Amino acid sequence: VAAQLAVAIREIHTREELKQLVIRDPLTGLYNRRHLGEVLKRELERSRRYGHSLSLLMLDLNNFREVNNRYGHLKGDEVLQELSQLLLENVRASDLVFRYGGDEFLIIMPETDSEAHKAIARLKRAVEEWNDRSGLEVRLGLSIGVTTWSPGGDQSTSAEELLGEADRLLYREKRERR
Repeated sequence: VAAQLAVAIREIHTREELKQLVIRDPLTGLYNRRHLGEVLKRELERSRRYGHSLSLLMLDLNNFREVNNRYGHLKGDEVLQELSQLLLENVRASDLVFRYGGDEFLIIMPETDSEAHKAIARLKRAVEEWNDRSGLEVRLGLSIGVTTWSPGGDQSTSAEELLGEADRLLYREKRERR
């Protein structure tokens, strides 16, 4: 019986490890883009059901390409790992952080409306402080597009529409910074 129990426990651990491989980015350990669609739909539905706001932040690391060009991709990977940890440390436990692409991230903030702007300021400040400690000559920054679904808003808004709006606002900010 003990041997069978040990096998069953190992199998449970193996399944959990496989699940994590499917939903996590291997470099940063953050949730990956593939997992985003499912989670965003679930969080939007929960916000509708309970009448809570939901904010979506799409982030892009400014000047990251320069890190790769100047210091190499290994250093670039190290920077992505450090900044991923920094993002996790500067959001609430209930917020969900995803690696969306190479140097793009997405944060789902349940039960958040205008408070999202406080989170944006905190994240930008944290990256500035990281720059001061990093020892890199390249200073990184964040461009952030934020959109919020509110209970009084359009009930037919889809997860894809929210994502598209955050993306559009991110690139508008990037254009305005140039």
